[in-house]
Amino acid sequence: MIPRYLEISAFPSEQEVSPDTLLKHLVSWSDKTFVYLDDYDPRNTDHMVLAISGSESTITHALPLLQHLQLRFEYFTHSDRELDQRIITTVVKAGGRVQWLGKSQSQADTKNVLANFQDPHFRWIAPEDNVNAVTGPAATLNCRPMNEQSVVERPTTSVIVVNYNLGRFLKDALDSVLLQSVPADEIIVVDDCSFDNSLDILKRYEDHLVLIRNETNIGVANSRKKAIASAGGDIIYLLDADDRLRGDYIEKTLPYFIKDKGTGVVYTDVILFGPRASWRAGGFHREGRTKVTDLGPDYYRVEFPEFGDGAEGAIKTFNFIHNSSPFRRSAYLAVGGYQPTSIPEDWYLFMQMILAGWKARRCPFPLLEYRQHSLMQDQGVRWLEALERQFTSAVQRVDRLEREVSALKRHFADRC
Repeated sequence: MIPRYLEISAFPSEQEVSPDTLLKHLVSWSDKTFVYLDDYDPRNTDHMVLAISGSESTITHALPLLQHLQLRFEYFTHSDRELDQRIITTVVKAGGRVQWLGKSQSQADTKNVLANFQDPHFRWIAPEDNVNAVTGPAATLNCRPMNEQSVVERPTTSVIVVNYNLGRFLKDALDSVLLQSVPADEIIVVDDCSFDNSLDILKRYEDHLVLIRNETNIGVANSRKKAIASAGGDIIYLLDADDRLRGDYIEKTLPYFIKDKGTGVVYTDVILFGPRASWRAGGFHREGRTKVTDLGPDYYRVEFPEFGDGAEGAIKTFNFIHNSSPFRRSAYLAVGGYQPTSIPEDWYLFMQMILAGWKARRCPFPLLEYRQHSLMQDQGVRWLEALERQFTSAVQRVDRLEREVSALKRHFADRC
């Protein structure tokens, strides 16, 4: 496939594309191999050639993105006013090859450029009167013209935020979701019967999200289950209302799901911040299975281990997958979703995915900003809920044993 972009513009016209849309398209093609036209094999469905053209606007908006993603591409340029040696040099340094947009080599100002940029440049032509093709030394190849309305298939995404009396942090969390470089297809917020200013905050965002209000407090895990049941996304992203996502969270993690259909969950490194960050970082450091870097006052990076051989055993003793890790909805359903256990539900969920054969993948960037502000945070609450379940279970077992002992006493008393 050869997607052809006529112009990349911050304010795109009908036949142009914005930088945000270009990024969404490129992320959707994460499973493709980007090649140059000279290396393109139309029979290879993994091959893709990125063909772009345009003025200074394209150079300004597209090149930094392509260089950041380290993608090969073809840049088509006129041979007159747009053929500028400075621009061509910039394109080549960014990993592009330069080709003709239309062909008119009579202008005198092309001589110096052609002297400096010979093969593999200027071998292909993209006709201005036919946006559906490019022509080379021995072949004419079909293109797909792209614009803002072009549909590119990819897994859909749902971001779920569970909130309980965290109104003072809620704006930060929601803004971090709304400002993603690759926007979520759906944002669901579950308010778990808050009695602070949370609903006032949520009212400001009502045009951007789906709000579920619990009439009674049902806890984090049950709220998540409720939201996932109504979510439409293929990939589920979770966020606690006192945390934040880095702006490229979806951009960086979604490609793992696109490249490998067997990937069930993707986990990232995290940033710990806030007044209790040093205490939490110390806990990670003592565990000895993570790398903790002090980045400044109350600011730490935690790097988790790679997923590899022996992960099935490791996940049973050490949860290296944080609770905001995105997962494939089908994997979640395959293992029965969140279940009440003696350990935190998210840990048990990811453990069951791995034991069932789903892969976990580490995305080695600190994409989750994990606020440390009090002893009674969600993680602490989840541990307390787990301990409460253990205690309740133990009481029930003791009660059952007492009934059995009483029954045995009556039995022997009757025999005597």
